[in-house]
Amino acid sequence: IRFGYNEDELKSLSKDDGSSMAYPENKAHRSGCVVNCGGFPLCSSWFNSTLTNKPNHRYLFVSVLGHPDSLVKPEFAMLGTSSYNAGLIVYDYDIKQQTAKPIKHIVIPYGAITEMKWVLSDNESESLLACLCKDGKVRILRINEQFLLEHQGYTKLSSASITIEIPNFTILSFDWTSPMTLALGLNDGYISELDIRDPSNPYYIYSLEIQDIVALTSTYSDKLFTSPEQKNYSRIIHISSLNYHSYILDLDNFCIIVDDDKRTREPKTLVPYSSLLDMFVTLESGFRGVKLQSKRDSQYQIAFQIPSDVPPCQVCLNDYSTIAITGHPSGTVRLSNLGKKLIAGNKPDAELASLLRIFKLDRDVAKDAYRLDLGYGVEQSDSGSKPSTETIFENELIITSLSYRNARDDLGLFSCCYANGLIVIEKLLGA
Repeated sequence: IRFGYNEDELKSLSKDDGSSMAYPENKAHRSGCVVNCGGFPLCSSWFNSTLTNKPNHRYLFVSVLGHPDSLVKPEFAMLGTSSYNAGLIVYDYDIKQQTAKPIKHIVIPYGAITEMKWVLSDNESESLLACLCKDGKVRILRINEQFLLEHQGYTKLSSASITIEIPNFTILSFDWTSPMTLALGLNDGYISELDIRDPSNPYYIYSLEIQDIVALTSTYSDKLFTSPEQKNYSRIIHISSLNYHSYILDLDNFCIIVDDDKRTREPKTLVPYSSLLDMFVTLESGFRGVKLQSKRDSQYQIAFQIPSDVPPCQVCLNDYSTIAITGHPSGTVRLSNLGKKLIAGNKPDAELASLLRIFKLDRDVAKDAYRLDLGYGVEQSDSGSKPSTETIFENELIITSLSYRNARDDLGLFSCCYANGLIVIEKLLGA
């Protein structure tokens, strides 16, 4: 891919050599880089711990669906995986040098990873990463220094630390509900919960009498702000169904707290939870902004409008900040301070409470290249916006994944994946 910043010189950004391009030196207050993953990035997530002997290094996990031409690799042939087109790339991002390089290419023989979630852990040396694969099973990987630094290069995921499956069901969504338990959204409206130490014996498999549960978000991160003596974590979850409805459910008694009976044009498949705000954050098709929904009060909902010609297609949060990052089909990424919106309430200027465009990717058709505009802005219009009806396979500038590193020591570190394979990594100074 030919790539450049603003009006700078265009350079070739190759997927094969793993090179990245640091932000321009004249951007003294910006820190980041861009790398080409060489495929279609489906989802991404940052390792939430820091290795003791590598304090300046952070690790980004990206699930990539390969293009047909990317599969003709001698490394794949040696592994006997030439027929597989999905993988997990682990990037090592050096904060000081502003460089990102792929250190592991893990071929996934079970179909692409469509969702990744980390367990909240006090263990700073390792963590558990739960991955939902296309075959309808969840595989849990133990990520530590040995995993990251040994056997680098091309490998095949032959087995996971733990494999979770529910006989006669397909797992469509999931989330952690404690350090050792997962809630699972299944086909035909069933929900299940189990202990990962005994995955073959679920606590229950319960029918909610709705259609497939395609998204599930728990409030387990509330434990970050409770005393160590308090053992009872929040047991409330948000689920979205293929019937275009969403529900907030108490797992202790299966009581539906909120039944959002307003049909949307598509299911809400991306619903992060903010433990600081104590609210779920949702995207609704056609609405140019985000909506905040209380987990306990069905009547308490706040709409937060974002100045853009097109509604956001991605949103991510950090458990330690009230700032949300939104991505738009036009290639634009914006910051929104949801905490200020809550303070401002419904005042006329509340929608403009701390909004900022931080960068925008554009295609230079004449030179067959891409440019990243790092100029800040609060303008209402995204020039050259793609129609909001285009899908991720029709719009190469659309943002497929946003990931905000969930750690106190890196409140501003995030990544943005584009459909054309480019990944932008930035450390927001002062965040």
